[in-house]
Amino acid sequence: MTEEEASAVNPLVESFLRHEVNRYQKKLKYQRKSWPMVKNSLYNTDMPDQETQTQDTVPICDHEEEINCHVKKELDSLSRQLLEYNEKTFGSLMQEITKQLEEQVNANNKLRSEIEQQKIKLYIAEKLLASLSNNKFKYTKLEQDRAMSITDTSEMLQSLYEETRFMYFKFEQDCTISLMHLSIMALHVSRLRCSSFGQYLTISIIDILLKP
Repeated sequence: MTEEEASAVNPLVESFLRHEVNRYQKKLKYQRKSWPMVKNSLYNTDMPDQETQTQDTVPICDHEEEINCHVKKELDSLSRQLLEYNEKTFGSLMQEITKQLEEQVNANNKLRSEIEQQKIKLYIAEKLLASLSNNKFKYTKLEQDRAMSITDTSEMLQSLYEETRFMYFKFEQDCTISLMHLSIMALHVSRLRCSSFGQYLTISIIDILLKP
């Protein structure tokens, strides 16, 4: 893991790593500054030969490599510790968050399904209501037509009854007038001294008139 990857995990580790890197860089700068002084002192000092000078500088190079190796090992160890710490600290938290998200998604899907079912029920109810309204309108119109037909029939029967009654009354009047004429004629006949026939005819007419 690089320094950037490790620092992105925890601010404390980032601060520690920056401190270690700065300390290491300062140490290298100090060593680099000290090397010319060592070289100058070596050149100024009467050395038996060049081989002795080379032997004196080799430990310095080995020391730098040792420091680099040590820093690398420390960084790797810190990275592993940081990963373990994150797994222990945030592992259960991430699992809990993931579980809550899954439960929320399931609840949303269930609610969406219920909403779709309610929409279907509402659509069916609207269709049924529209059908009932049409049937009610047709039934009302049929009842109105039937009522009008009954009214027309009643009026027609009433008119026929009045007409029949008027005809019967007129017929009764005509019969009464005819009987009155016959009675008058019978009286004239009786005056003509046709006593037997005139009396019989008069009595017959009077009986007819007295009958209901």
